[in-house]
Amino acid sequence: MFVKLWQFTAGDLRPVRIETRRAAWYPGLVPGLSVMPLHEHAGISAALVKWAPDTRFTPHTHPGGEEILVLEGLFQDEYGAYRRAAGCVIRAGANTRRSRDRKAR
Repeated sequence: MFVKLWQFTAGDLRPVRIETRRAAWYPGLVPGLSVMPLHEHAGISAALVKWAPDTRFTPHTHPGGEEILVLEGLFQDEYGAYRRAAGCVIRAGANTRRSRDRKAR
C-alpha cells in the first residue's frame, strides 16, 4: 500500500484507490518503458513506471521537479544510482538522462 499525504494542491480532494495488480500498463515514450497512470490534477501527475533492463530515456527537463521512489531493481541517472526503497528528488528545471541497470529485475 502506498499512501501519499499532505502533498496535494488545495482543490485536489478526490480519493483515489487503484488495484495495481489489475490495472492496465501503457507503452511509455521509449521502447522498454511501461506506464500505469495513478492520478493527475492541475498539471501534477503520479504514475508507476516499469523500466526494462538497459532502457535509456532521452534527455529531458523537469520544469516543476520530479520525485522518484524505486520499488524494485536499480535506477540510475546523472545524479546517482538508486536501489529499491530509495527515493530521489530531481530539482525543478533539471535536465536528466535515465537508464536502468541491466542486472535489475
